[in-house]
Amino acid sequence: MHSPLKTATVLALVLFWSGTLLFAADATKDPLWHKAVTVAAANADWVPGLVITRSEVLHKGEVVGVHEMWQRSKLGPKSEVVMETVKVLEDGKDVTKQEKKKNKEKGETKKANSKGGGNPFSMSRTMCQI
Repeated sequence: MHSPLKTATVLALVLFWSGTLLFAADATKDPLWHKAVTVAAANADWVPGLVITRSEVLHKGEVVGVHEMWQRSKLGPKSEVVMETVKVLEDGKDVTKQEKKKNKEKGETKKANSKGGGNPFSMSRTMCQI
């Protein structure tokens, strides 16, 4: 009644989860892991601040176009990252007003939820407290 594919799938899942749980148990004993989790928890509300993105278009080694965007980010009231465009330059010319007007017409808001981000220690905090 049981197919070999179902059996193999269940066995693979059991092996995967048992390996994960064993790793979590070992991690709770490692002082370096505890220190990393503590530092990550202390820095959980940090945001980048001012981010300057510069793109250059090259043709045969020569710069034919430059786009630069300055964005300031801060933590919003619901722990989301709110980004505000500070300055936009297109080939050295300030086009900030036009870009802000375009974004306002489109109804674009620059918000990013910081929950579940790329922090490898965020889930581990609960495992280490077991």
